[in-house]
Amino acid sequence: NETKWVPSYGVSYDITPEVAIYANLLNSFATSGTINTLTGKPLAPSTGKSKEVGFKFNLLDDNLTITTAMFHIVQSNVAVTNIAGDAVGTEGRDTKGFDLDVNGQIFPGWNITTSYTFAQPKDPDTSDLTGYKTEVTGQPKHSGSIWSTYELQSGQLRGLGAGVGVEAASST
Repeated sequence: NETKWVPSYGVSYDITPEVAIYANLLNSFATSGTINTLTGKPLAPSTGKSKEVGFKFNLLDDNLTITTAMFHIVQSNVAVTNIAGDAVGTEGRDTKGFDLDVNGQIFPGWNITTSYTFAQPKDPDTSDLTGYKTEVTGQPKHSGSIWSTYELQSGQLRGLGAGVGVEAASST
């Protein structure tokens, strides 16, 4: 049973009515719920710090929104499994990358949302814990999505909508 205060901060500034710059600092804390099978003790909680800076553009009377951001995430105590299948903790992971999100209304009721993220995780050398160099799983280098939604604009079923989308990622 562990607790920790994890404050997060953010600031934004409207450069023009259509363009804003923003920055934030986010902290994270999560117990792993995993037992180190070598020692029989719980793994230390995972902590993290994310720094992000970006721009947001509201264009075409807010019918097109573009958000760009660069980020740097540092995580500590990330759980990995060694070659024998034992759960062990690592010093963490350092990830740098950028995001691009585009949201727009093509016609009244028809919206498109797309996103792309490029992330370069740098995993610690875990050879002393695991007996071999391993990578923390779950972080693709490239990921993206595209979603389309439509909502009826008139009639008795006004407000009824549906959507379809695809998400893709490089190997993790």
